[in-house]
Amino acid sequence: MGKMNLWLVARGYLSTLVDARTEKISPIDMTVQVAAPVVCGVVFYFVWPLSNEAVENLAEGFVSGVSIVSALLCGVAVMVFQLRLQLASQTKPQPTLRESKLIDEMFYDVLWAVVVGFGSVLLLVLRDAAPFGLEAWKAIVSVAGALLLNFIMVTCMCLKRLGAAYEIVSKYWAPKR
Repeated sequence: MGKMNLWLVARGYLSTLVDARTEKISPIDMTVQVAAPVVCGVVFYFVWPLSNEAVENLAEGFVSGVSIVSALLCGVAVMVFQLRLQLASQTKPQPTLRESKLIDEMFYDVLWAVVVGFGSVLLLVLRDAAPFGLEAWKAIVSVAGALLLNFIMVTCMCLKRLGAAYEIVSKYWAPKR
């Protein structure tokens, strides 16, 4: 199971949920990105506002959309990795520790988004693989929903950090004309 262990990715993602000023875990980030999706998943399980047919249609749409976005994020991960390699060899201008940390955090966020995206899709396609009773299906969809909410939050954070990295490259590293 060692080669399938994704703990390094999870640990890397969790390490990005810090306040840049204090270098301590950010309660706001933990609440928005971890606790809120879990609470929403639990609430969805107990409230279950939709018919089974509506949930299955919703699940099919999520499978398609999240699969596409997760696959695209794999390409983004390769580009961020390449940017980190460039950063390590760059001398003029010399990258700051903060810039390097931004790229490292973005990389782990992208990896985590891919893992969570594919994980939620895997849960949603389980319905087709084996017949589940209503309670099991509710639990699977609720967990997948929590993962999907986390996926959305992390993807938004990836876009924010990608924008910040672009600003650095375009404003501070670009040759002056």
